[in-house]
Amino acid sequence: MGPLYGLHELYLKEFSFHYRVLLIIMLFYIILIITIPLLTIGVRALRRMRQRRRMRIIEFYKADLFNYLIDQAHPAAILNMKCSKLKKNQLIDVIYELKRYMTGEDRILLLALADKLELGDYAKKKVASLFCYKKVYYLKRSVSLSFLDIPEKQLDKNMHSRNVNRRLYAMQALMHKSPDRIIPLLNGYRFKLTLWEQMNLYDFFLSLNVSLPDFHLLAFSPNSSVIVFAIRMVRVFYQKRGSIVGYESLLHHPDLQVQGEMFRTMAEFGYSGLEKLFEHFIWKYHSQIQSEIITYLARYTPMRIDDLMAYFYENQSVVFRMHVLYCLYNFMEGGKEKIMYFINQKEDKELSVLSNHLVTNVI
Repeated sequence: MGPLYGLHELYLKEFSFHYRVLLIIMLFYIILIITIPLLTIGVRALRRMRQRRRMRIIEFYKADLFNYLIDQAHPAAILNMKCSKLKKNQLIDVIYELKRYMTGEDRILLLALADKLELGDYAKKKVASLFCYKKVYYLKRSVSLSFLDIPEKQLDKNMHSRNVNRRLYAMQALMHKSPDRIIPLLNGYRFKLTLWEQMNLYDFFLSLNVSLPDFHLLAFSPNSSVIVFAIRMVRVFYQKRGSIVGYESLLHHPDLQVQGEMFRTMAEFGYSGLEKLFEHFIWKYHSQIQSEIITYLARYTPMRIDDLMAYFYENQSVVFRMHVLYCLYNFMEGGKEKIMYFINQKEDKELSVLSNHLVTNVI
């Protein structure tokens, strides 16, 4: 009995230990099951409270600013608030949004108020801070609200950031501070200038109240994306020169986009005397450039319809053929009548189908 009794006691102790461990684990999971939903509900409630409080603050700022702009005899209440009491991010957001819908004196008053509230200094400190994770936010608003006190050293540093947004808004801030640096800044840009950046820069240039530089100066930048952008700016701001002398080499640039933009610009500007150049090079280039050449030949030269249709039959691309018919219909004398003839003729079924598609779905 002695040995068996000892084994029994050992078994009971081991069972009791495992039972206690199991009980602790079960209690732990029960606490988790209760705590997690409570924490989730609490976090959501706190977030909603903060959101409602933020909206109340924003509505107060909006009402106060509107009253100030309507009647400057009554100073804005926010001017009498302690700096520490102002929610500056919300205030910057409100002024940023209002500025988009205001012009003239109202816009001037709004920006002057932002200056009195020292919002520019606040944004400048945030951009300079090593711990700020919203640099893009502050750079963008600094450009829009004309906070131009950010040191150029800080802006130059952000110009070399891997973040495309930081680079863009830092560049705009530098251009805003010194419009004479537009060309040097673009010429020294070492990243690919994306289409998104180009669209934002174009919109930014429209907002500048200064004379824009001659974008021809960027035509031979070492950055091909900058050349593409420069040619587009030459075209959209109609910086047409008397001739293309000196720029013919861009027709042979290794970047197809550069070639395409150059051909398109020459075609839209209607330079004379380029017929032989285009006729000679047309089949050496990408299909997009071929289409630009066809546009030029149909729109600005005394080309005959039969000569234009010769290009139609030399290229089997449906897209290219449709473009030839489009140019014939829109730019050549007698083109509309010729397209109707193509629709009704029976000898060339594809020509009939494409012409009919042009009239019914494209024009």
